[in-house]
Amino acid sequence: MVVLWPPKDDAWTFVTGPKQLIEDWVKTERPDLSMQLFLAECLEGHYDANAERLDGLYRWFQVAAFSVGASVILGCMQLAVGS
Repeated sequence: MVVLWPPKDDAWTFVTGPKQLIEDWVKTERPDLSMQLFLAECLEGHYDANAERLDGLYRWFQVAAFSVGASVILGCMQLAVGS
């Protein structure tokens, strides 16, 4: 369930909002390259945050996959024994 239905308060981070970019960069006197640098740094930070969260979900997925495999094997053994 943790993998399929992650908590809402720990949501994914993908992009920097356009409102923030307009307020911080378009309405001021800044060179264009500084906005590109800002976006590159933000996106790298978002990638790092998402990678940490994805690693945790991947560990939960491995545990769940192992549990399903064990359940199938034990069920087959139970059928073979006939009990």
